[in-house]
Amino acid sequence: MTMENKKILIVEDRKDLADLLSLHLNDMGAQVTWAADGHEGLRLACARNWNAILLNIQLPEPSGLEICRKVRQNHDYVPILLLTSRSTEPDRVLGLDIGADDYITKPFSVMVLIARVKAVLRRVDTLTKPSVTTEKQPINLGAFQLTSRLAAPNSTMNPWI
Repeated sequence: MTMENKKILIVEDRKDLADLLSLHLNDMGAQVTWAADGHEGLRLACARNWNAILLNIQLPEPSGLEICRKVRQNHDYVPILLLTSRSTEPDRVLGLDIGADDYITKPFSVMVLIARVKAVLRRVDTLTKPSVTTEKQPINLGAFQLTSRLAAPNSTMNPWI
């Protein structure tokens, strides 16, 4: 899967980690923007349409959880991957319950993180790609012949014509 021209926001207060993630995502063709604190992260998350947001939970105010909650309340869907050193089960459940698509604990493999970003982008691309009308072979029942066409979801086309 290519990440060509995908817009990814990284909200991370550790510059070294943000630089490392940016380097790898840029190498894959993504356009990366970095926010170093919660205020800048929230402003950027709400100001543009992103293909994905990588979000540290433990940011100076507002926290990554608060940013995730606000993005889910006020905007169109964008995949959010939480990055954190919090690894308890209640922390993971909370992160996923407030709307994160993935919860990745530090330390993590950059290559695994990239694979997870690609996977979530692939799912979104698949779900938003328009369906193609498919023709099926007719069914012959004596003098009658049945044909059907499967239409894209939300289509006004009658599938039995």
